[in-house]
Amino acid sequence: MRILIIDDDELICRALRRALTGYDVVTETSPQRAIERASCEAFDLVLCDMNMPAMSGDELFAQLPANENTLRLLMSGESQPGMLHKPFKLRELWAAVAALQAQRCA
Repeated sequence: MRILIIDDDELICRALRRALTGYDVVTETSPQRAIERASCEAFDLVLCDMNMPAMSGDELFAQLPANENTLRLLMSGESQPGMLHKPFKLRELWAAVAALQAQRCA
């Protein structure tokens, strides 16, 4: 699984990369660079922080190239419906990914 993680906090990016050892993980702290990268490369999952200074996660997702094979998941330090609440455990991440996959298949 190829995963793009976008978060303005470099420590979050590093922690997720370390936690997801065994997966092909790419991290970006710049929303614009993430958009450029997603335009040129394929990802199975895009995991994005909702609240970044330059752009919200919703705005970033709106600018990503359309790809029905890419799962998109927002994360936030605030508890919001439909988002992964930081900090989270890896099992919570995979449960959210499984729920997205199930929605896609329904």
